[in-house]
Amino acid sequence: MSETEPESFSDVDSALLDVDLFLKYSALDRAVERLREALDRNPRSLQLRERLRSIAAQSNPEECARQCLALASIYIEREDLQTAHDRLFRQSNSIHVSTLLPG
Repeated sequence: MSETEPESFSDVDSALLDVDLFLKYSALDRAVERLREALDRNPRSLQLRERLRSIAAQSNPEECARQCLALASIYIEREDLQTAHDRLFRQSNSIHVSTLLPG
């Protein structure tokens, strides 16, 4: 699927349902893995990226930062500048820079 094609809603919905089930049974790693698999097929999916950002915000600041950057890029492309700003700056306030630095 090319990046210009609309996302496959059935695949996205299926992935989100799977993620909900994994989280219900405290299988965080499986939930993240399922989201990454779905993102491989639907890299421009806001729903998938927002869900991964939300999960990563709790335990993985590096992944959260990556998703914030990817989301900001997609929102800018869609000319939703306020949401892009929110993803870059509001989320960055909750990510401590020291957790992103090596060493």
